Amino acid sequence: FRDMNSIELHAEDFQVTVGAGVLRLDLEDHLGRHGLFFPPDPGANATIGGMIANNAAGIRSLKYGATRDNVLAMTVVLSDGRVIKTGSRSVKQSAGYDLRHLIIGSEGTLGLVTSATLKVAPRPEHFATAVVAFPEIATAAGAVHTILGLGLEPAALELLHRYHVRWMNEDEDAGLTEAPSLMIEFNGSDERSVSGAMDEALEVCEGAGATGVRRAGDHEQRAELWRLRHGTRERYVRRYPGKKIISVDVSVPISEFAGTVAHAEAAAAEKGFDLSMVGHAGDGNLHMAVIYDPDEPTAPQRAEELATEVVSRAIDVGGTSTGEHGTGIGKRKYLIAEFGEDAVVAMRAIKQALDPHGILNPGKVLPD
Repeated sequence: FRDMNSIELHAEDFQVTVGAGVLRLDLEDHLGRHGLFFPPDPGANATIGGMIANNAAGIRSLKYGATRDNVLAMTVVLSDGRVIKTGSRSVKQSAGYDLRHLIIGSEGTLGLVTSATLKVAPRPEHFATAVVAFPEIATAAGAVHTILGLGLEPAALELLHRYHVRWMNEDEDAGLTEAPSLMIEFNGSDERSVSGAMDEALEVCEGAGATGVRRAGDHEQRAELWRLRHGTRERYVRRYPGKKIISVDVSVPISEFAGTVAHAEAAAAEKGFDLSMVGHAGDGNLHMAVIYDPDEPTAPQRAEELATEVVSRAIDVGGTSTGEHGTGIGKRKYLIAEFGEDAVVAMRAIKQALDPHGILNPGKVLPD
């Protein structure tokens, strides 16, 4: 895949056709020279093929959607070597079965993407970015629903656990109020509209009991805040040497987000675990790290029980076991609870039809 690195821009159509091995940041650099960008931003410098295989999302998915919302067409190699085309360069598509969306997010188990035509967007000219502190993480999560209910359209609406804010201050002298926080960003072509939307969002936060606001004054300050946000995982890995981490990636309806956060905190406290949380709060996606000592005899089982409890509640309230990290191996066990036995049987039939010998990423996605 490394040599599949072609980039063909169709600027007049706001599209780009790329090889699966193109790195996201290389694509961003190429598009930036034309005043454009590819919206999905999972944080990591993934290949486009990898982003498609996992249906990667990230901080900008609230406004622009996940990878699947930004893919128009693909070339895919099937397990028997046949090469098929899915989708087209037309924005509207209704012909036949949509194999494109079947392949996206299938984690390489149904076919190998070799190239894709993607939607691109004009690069925003103006940004407003702020970090807002709250007394409790559930209060911060609750403000999200109110902000979205006003019809505001943030480009990003992120939840930060108090641990992460503390670590930002310790490692980077960030100067943030040490409390659970929301990181909010608006963007657009009109500076007054962008600034006005942020003013409205901050009014909501103040009404919800916000205790502090740090607003980026220029592009450099904005870039620094996002750099701090993207370093969250590395910080807790450094602080818990020798410990194991179970990553939870549930996503729930917006109305259930605050309750999911509160439930996760209470369940972790009851079971005696440190819990670190960040989330793409605007679309209900919560990332939770259950940190445990593998040398403690009962810790691994209790940590798994905690993760399962949080996932089960998410499914019960209409959510999913994984919002963007994918099923892989570890989350296969949740599929029947989430979709039902008949749906999983249908998934197995699709796998059998497209990969009868089971040679494409075996052991992933589907439960045994």
